[in-house]
Amino acid sequence: MWYNTNMEISKKMGKLKAKIKDLYGILIISLVLIPFHFSLGATIENPLGATRSLPALIETLVSKVVIPVGVPIATLFLVYSGFLFVKAQGRPEELTKAKETFMWTIIGIAILLGAWVLSAAIQATIIQLGSGV
Repeated sequence: MWYNTNMEISKKMGKLKAKIKDLYGILIISLVLIPFHFSLGATIENPLGATRSLPALIETLVSKVVIPVGVPIATLFLVYSGFLFVKAQGRPEELTKAKETFMWTIIGIAILLGAWVLSAAIQATIIQLGSGV
């Protein structure tokens, strides 16, 4: 029994060492190829487009990521919580679950709207501070 356990451990260690060697190989190859790639004139494009300032970055993130993703999810959860209320049919346990789902959905919507308001306030503050300089 001790022999089998020891053999299993050594097999696992061998596999782990092989994976580590593979990772080192990938790291070395990428460290060699990345500078070569840029020496050919390749450039990294800004994934956010023409965003060059912090207020524009905040506006882009909120208007193109947070709101378009958050609003449909919030809508789905509102519909789901309504479905839970209908499905409960007066049973106290299921009504409790439906109420909790609805409450957490409203809290999520409040956080989503709060993020939008906070980002607008931060953006306005940064623009105001920048114009006074």
